[in-house]
Amino acid sequence: DFDAAMTGFNFNESGKLYVGGELTGMTNAIEGGRTLGLISTAGMWNQSGSNIVVGGTSSNNTLSVEGGGQVLAENIFVGSVSNSADNTVSVSSGGKVTVENSMVINGTNNAFNLESGGWLTVNADFDASLAGFDFGAGSALETTGILSGMTNSIEDGRSVVLTGSNAVWNVASDSLYVGSNTAGNAIFLSGGAKLNSSNTVLGATASADMNQIAVQGVGSIWTNSGSLLIGGAGDGNYLQITNGGHVVSESAVIGGSGAGNYAWVKGVGSLWANTENLTVNGAALYVADNAGVDVGQTLTLQNNSELVFASGGKVSASNYYQD
Repeated sequence: DFDAAMTGFNFNESGKLYVGGELTGMTNAIEGGRTLGLISTAGMWNQSGSNIVVGGTSSNNTLSVEGGGQVLAENIFVGSVSNSADNTVSVSSGGKVTVENSMVINGTNNAFNLESGGWLTVNADFDASLAGFDFGAGSALETTGILSGMTNSIEDGRSVVLTGSNAVWNVASDSLYVGSNTAGNAIFLSGGAKLNSSNTVLGATASADMNQIAVQGVGSIWTNSGSLLIGGAGDGNYLQITNGGHVVSESAVIGGSGAGNYAWVKGVGSLWANTENLTVNGAALYVADNAGVDVGQTLTLQNNSELVFASGGKVSASNYYQD
């Protein structure tokens, strides 16, 4: 732990301070070309209820959060006047930043870089197209409010996390892709979050493996008004609906030329409702612990697909076909 207000310590201009424990006594403004880093799992700078300013009146200031370090703030300002340039907040390698209200980026070349392994939580509405914000490969973006400005293609190991009953992401009329040609991408809904989309592809090409969408908890609902493909040519792509989560889709296909693709519906109140057809194509559908899958028209199992029931899981369909 370190108290930056300790007698005799001077954090001078252009200085660099890296902290692996709890940081206290620190001014909330990083100015004068200074660098502050939180660099370990014990690293914590808690400014909850207060603002953090990185380069409000000066240039070349840096806040780096990595190695499991954490920063909490009411608002984060990166550059706030026209002559404040080249200021950066970077979050990577297990680092996490939580913003209770808003992020503001102004000036020239000022940036908030969410990098590989970094996690940003915004407990409010968030515009992912904010100038200067970079949602980098391998990182996770969480919001408890309305998510806007987000690309409809989640790629390169990114995760979008919607948490709580006020969290909503309305995808534009374009199709939603989670792993079109890359692996390890995800969307997570919990605590009553909502996702609304038209057509969705989860794991499209041969290089799109281990992509997932997870809908967890009572009140969490994903409404997909068009077609849904879970695992085309990619391997190990999956949909999880647990603990009372709901998914509503028009027609859906699990599997294609890839292997190990599946959907898992588990827990009391968990439901996957397809208004038209559901096809399981060389893949698997697991329904367990009093969860349900409804198919408005035809449920088709083909190419050695598996349909597994356990502990009161139920599937209902107007028609059933198995090759």
